[in-house]
Amino acid sequence: MLGVQGKHGDAYKYWNDSLVCINCASEKNNKMGIIPSRFTMALRGGSIMLSDENFHAIDRYLDKKFIVSSAESCKSIISELKSLSIEEREKVRQAQLAKFPKWESLNWKEIFS
Repeated sequence: MLGVQGKHGDAYKYWNDSLVCINCASEKNNKMGIIPSRFTMALRGGSIMLSDENFHAIDRYLDKKFIVSSAESCKSIISELKSLSIEEREKVRQAQLAKFPKWESLNWKEIFS
């Protein structure tokens, strides 16, 4: 872990250069059922997402294969992803991104009524 690196907008530069982004849930996120926007930010920035198992209902958004519980499971998935072609990695990233809701697909009338 490198700690805070750069400013908020610099994150996309890091994700553009990264194979994966590993997101870990805080205790508050887990209890409140919050899934932060970091997932879609990293996916749109070019990274493939890995997540710990502590995000509420994370299996709705990421295939079980990308939900990790140890450094060893991260290393294993990263090794597998490195063996894929760039085109295959892009298919994985797009498949992950497709599972997250889009603004236009939300029922705003239901939300604000």
